Amino acid sequence: SWKLVGSQVQFYNDNDQIIGTMLRSGNRFLGTLAGGQGISMAG
Repeated sequence: SWKLVGSQVQFYNDNDQIIGTMLRSGNRFLGTLAGGQGISMAG
């Protein structure tokens, strides 16, 4: 699941543990998964 907290998107697993976060940067979201891997998403 996910939650929008301010300008941050937080991703959760089935146990409600946070597994990643993303912040808005222009027309994209940039972030990191719990293991340290970078992720991005274009809008």
